[in-house]
Amino acid sequence: EEAVLEDELRMRIRELSDRLQREHEAGAKERRHRNHRLKMLMREKDTFMKKYIEERRNLKREKEISLAKIEAVSTKVSEKEDAERMVSEMDESLTKAWAAVEGRQKMLQKMRKEHQSL
Repeated sequence: EEAVLEDELRMRIRELSDRLQREHEAGAKERRHRNHRLKMLMREKDTFMKKYIEERRNLKREKEISLAKIEAVSTKVSEKEDAERMVSEMDESLTKAWAAVEGRQKMLQKMRKEHQSL
């Protein structure tokens, strides 16, 4: 009877031991899968972050280029306005000078007529 109990006890211990071993292996397998998934997610996150950082750099560079272009256009517009103002002032000055020349010519013609009549 004791031998039978010992055999049953050994069988029960072996079953529990086998079950524990299987559960341990299943847990290890699950941990490996979970770790693999975590590694893949970390790689995906790193790739995304690199792309994000690169995209931000590109946008910043494009913004700087756009601002430089705007500044250049603004400078050209300002230079053009200055040139137009100068041309306008010169035109006005020439118009006044021409009017003065015409006035002198009329006066000279008048003086010539007076001189010829004498």
